[in-house]
Amino acid sequence: MGRLVEIQEEDGQPVTFSYSGACSRIETVTCPKPGTTDGSTVSFAFSYNHLGDITSIVGPGNNATSARQVRFEYTDPQHPQASAGQVLRVIDELGSVTSFDHDLRGNMVRMVDALGDVTSYGYDLRDRLTEMHLPLTGESETPARLEFGYRGSSGPLTSVKAYGPGDVYLGQRTYSYGPANELLAVAWNGQPLATYSYDPLYRLSLVTDAVGRQTRFEYGPQGWLTAIHHPGSVGPYGVERATAHDPVGRVLEWRDGGGQVTRWEYAHPAGLLTAIRYPASPADDVEFAYDGSGRLHEMRDSSGLQRWLYDSLGLVLTHTTAYAGLPPSNANYSCHPDGSRASLALAGVFRGYAYNAAGRLVELTSDAGNARWMYTASGLLERRVVPGGASTEYQYGPGARLSMLTNRHADSSVLSRFAALSYDSWGRLAGFSAELPDQPGLSGLTTFQYDELGRLRTEVSSRGGGYHLGSRFDLSGDATVFRSGNPDEAPQWRYSVSHQLLTSFTGQGPRQSVWRADGTPQIYQALDPLHAPEVQFDPEQRLRGGLGEAIFGYRGDGLRAWKEVAGERVWYLYDGLQLGAELSAAGTVLATHLWGADGLLGTADELYLFDPFGTVSVRLDDTGNIIDRPLFDAWGNQLAGDATTYGFDAQYGYRLDIETGLYLATWRYYDPIAGRFLTRDPIGFGGGLNLYAYVGNPVMITDPLGLVKYWKAHMAGGRTAREVEPVSFKKAVSIRKKQDNVIVRGSGAKREAERLEERAFPRGRHEHHTIEDHETGFSHWQTKRKHGHTFHADDFKGLGKSTPLDLPGSALGGLAPVPPTDGGLLWPEEEVKAAIPGWGGTALGLLTEQVVYQSPVMQAVRAVYEGARRAACLLERHGPIHDWRRRNQEALEMTDPDAPTSDY
Repeated sequence: MGRLVEIQEEDGQPVTFSYSGACSRIETVTCPKPGTTDGSTVSFAFSYNHLGDITSIVGPGNNATSARQVRFEYTDPQHPQASAGQVLRVIDELGSVTSFDHDLRGNMVRMVDALGDVTSYGYDLRDRLTEMHLPLTGESETPARLEFGYRGSSGPLTSVKAYGPGDVYLGQRTYSYGPANELLAVAWNGQPLATYSYDPLYRLSLVTDAVGRQTRFEYGPQGWLTAIHHPGSVGPYGVERATAHDPVGRVLEWRDGGGQVTRWEYAHPAGLLTAIRYPASPADDVEFAYDGSGRLHEMRDSSGLQRWLYDSLGLVLTHTTAYAGLPPSNANYSCHPDGSRASLALAGVFRGYAYNAAGRLVELTSDAGNARWMYTASGLLERRVVPGGASTEYQYGPGARLSMLTNRHADSSVLSRFAALSYDSWGRLAGFSAELPDQPGLSGLTTFQYDELGRLRTEVSSRGGGYHLGSRFDLSGDATVFRSGNPDEAPQWRYSVSHQLLTSFTGQGPRQSVWRADGTPQIYQALDPLHAPEVQFDPEQRLRGGLGEAIFGYRGDGLRAWKEVAGERVWYLYDGLQLGAELSAAGTVLATHLWGADGLLGTADELYLFDPFGTVSVRLDDTGNIIDRPLFDAWGNQLAGDATTYGFDAQYGYRLDIETGLYLATWRYYDPIAGRFLTRDPIGFGGGLNLYAYVGNPVMITDPLGLVKYWKAHMAGGRTAREVEPVSFKKAVSIRKKQDNVIVRGSGAKREAERLEERAFPRGRHEHHTIEDHETGFSHWQTKRKHGHTFHADDFKGLGKSTPLDLPGSALGGLAPVPPTDGGLLWPEEEVKAAIPGWGGTALGLLTEQVVYQSPVMQAVRAVYEGARRAACLLERHGPIHDWRRRNQEALEMTDPDAPTSDY
């Protein structure tokens, strides 16, 4: 009958399919068991009603249940609507119900989530979303809503208007296009944020930011990117060039604006990267080796060796770190049958992980103590208990917005309480009241105000003796006044045309900085005008020394390998991207770090309780005694307490180097005095056109990777990382016939995309366009004289010289990404309807909902693969929220200037 019954890739274990009788309905999918290499398997079972609608999916379980089941119902006693194949109720593993209503054309018009919040939708005759009414927040009987406008009868999105509770008009974001629907401009309330120009072949040739700074792109005869001219570049200085390509267009040699040469080698039979060479400093070279399945097996660099071993699903079982001069250290992992992490043994400390039936982490057991997490029925974090018994309680108001956070000692006495959290029409935090019963000087009120682009304008507080901080930003995100008593004073901060900070003021007079042509600071006085020697960087523009007494070294993937102060070197071991342990130069364990469902817990010697923003509120020792109660402003400057490594945004992994005054955010250093990153964004313009800008709203948003902005877990109103539901092949064809875009993802995606395009336009002339390694976008099929594309998303390329490698365990879970305010590099493919996961993907995150058709194999094994990958990645920051809530937020993010399209 031609039905797929087995697939096996390379030397991997097969995935098998069984079917229901003579029908083509998949009955079971059998996959390798996560965490094993011995041929063990797990299965997913699918049930259907008499109409062929899927009614349940039963998959492998975890410690709490032998199997996890999600049910789908096509009748709803609360909403007497006859289903035409649309799901009316989804019931998760814990019995939480989400309900849906649809119109006669099959569009979802109403959704009631597990919290009881109602969202409604409106559509035009082409089934395009025209209106969305968001859940009530208690401020008004009329909810916030969004209106969407489009170009013509089948064109792209042209406007999104936002109205707050009570139908108060907030503003609109507009998009302008050329004759081929190429994006020409993005504006907010008539103010241009970015404009785009193209060459005759519709390749992006010029980007102009909101204040007129221009970045130019050049291409060679083959159409490959050959140069990036940064604003203000003169002659060869400030120009990045690809000076050599291989026959398939991969960059072999890159020269940065200062003349530093980097070479890439692809000696693997499958074309995988095998080496990065730096001719001027060969000691920094990096080499890569792969196993038989093409998975990264070894990485050798100046710090030593990293080695990964995998299970049959590609999930990391052992990560070995062998630093130069130290004995090897192993991180050993095990998994539950559903792919969730069961244990980790690292640096002599064992960690065990237990979950509830819905897959949310509820307990961490370790040699350093146990921690627990409790959730509401809808999955919101309700309480966390750290080792020793101290706890944090969370209370939420309408719209799942945090209303109160209370930190308690093990004896239940209140250590700190943050209450009366209030929000403005955009959902941004407007103020809160802090209560520290035994520290009245740290109690008081704090209020926030924002500018029209959602950036923090004032922070006024009576805490810590009182302070009033005001900032003013230009349209490009550079602060012309920063942390001043009066944000309306005459601009004092000065920048180069490439957004490099030249002059800053901190109340002690002007401080000057000097910059190199490669975009790194040569003299940086923003931190300390009295001790400002030349700052040193490695070939990848990572800080090596010159700020304070510390010097630093890095692994080949960009993670910091060691730090040395006064001849004493400390080495770092990692669990994915999270710091797992610190070693002395002799290999002795100095500290172990514990992470849980919502981020950092502490170390074996010190535990942390946080405020609503992820900043340390109380430091405790391992016996529960209070060490300190620090106080920080919204930008991370410490106002009270002792300086310590973990403080500002520590819940998300920020670490302060006391010697430099900078926070390490994984791949970049953040300067809280200037409110900016020290160096350019490693992913290039994928994070926005201002390559040094931090987040404009540090109250609500964080950037723990130094690459991509994320909503803070408890400030997100239920936002979490998106998991977009796939559609059927038939539905994908229907969408494509309307000349909308579709993305095909997974194994065999290119062929599936071609088949889909042929089915949608059987008499058309189909063309394939390949996006090479140096370009940004997706390879795709399209049909002559038809709008839209069928993308296959296995080859998205971010624009930027030093995109970090997607190493095993390097994904960030649980936080919702925030696309750049200025749009970044919005290629014509921005019509794809969501931010694409992966480096640089946020450049596409402007529209409401991604239409995804996954190849048959990926549809069947999606759940087990995602579960397995999560086990090797960071733990989710908090319990998952229904995808529909995420989609609602994605729509809001298109217009809200401090949501994912407005933050700098």
